[in-house]
Amino acid sequence: MSSSSLFLSISFVLLVLSLAGPMGGMGGGPMQGMGTQRGHGGPPFLQNATQEARQAFEKIFETQNQTKAQIKTAIDAWATTYGLTAEVTAFNTQMDTIKTEKRANVTSAVGELSNALTQVYAVFDNDNLTQSEVETQLKTLFDSFSEELKELVGAAIGGGMRGGMKGGKSAEEGGMGGGRGNGERQNGAHH
Repeated sequence: MSSSSLFLSISFVLLVLSLAGPMGGMGGGPMQGMGTQRGHGGPPFLQNATQEARQAFEKIFETQNQTKAQIKTAIDAWATTYGLTAEVTAFNTQMDTIKTEKRANVTSAVGELSNALTQVYAVFDNDNLTQSEVETQLKTLFDSFSEELKELVGAAIGGGMRGGMKGGKSAEEGGMGGGRGNGERQNGAHH
């Protein structure tokens, strides 16, 4: 497969991944941004809370050096004060369920990663396919993958190609990639 065909194939895979949506990531999570409730979402138990309750909730997060346990205790006390204990408990139960499911899904996807990569690489390496056939086969593969597996395959393929197509060279040096991961700073100067 020529380097331009491979580049187009990889671009297609990355497009498919971007359309698939985010996995949810390892950081943040459903409680992320709870200190910024000025119309920017937040946990559902705040929907029916008074303005006073929302402001008190925001104050819980003003101190940056609290442990998660301290924050949970403060939220429980806040919920008791404002009569939202049932709502907070239901939310926490739902988040625990989601966390457990997500971890199981990621663990399963990790077990499937080797086989998935073998299939994707087989499509990439098949010189007898047209570009259209490559795209169709990759789309079919990715459509069969779980969201978590799509993320892992994308990271493996995208992460391995960061330096460009020609040995990690930037576009200025004859490669197709940028300066990421090849010892260049953003201004193009070498270390």
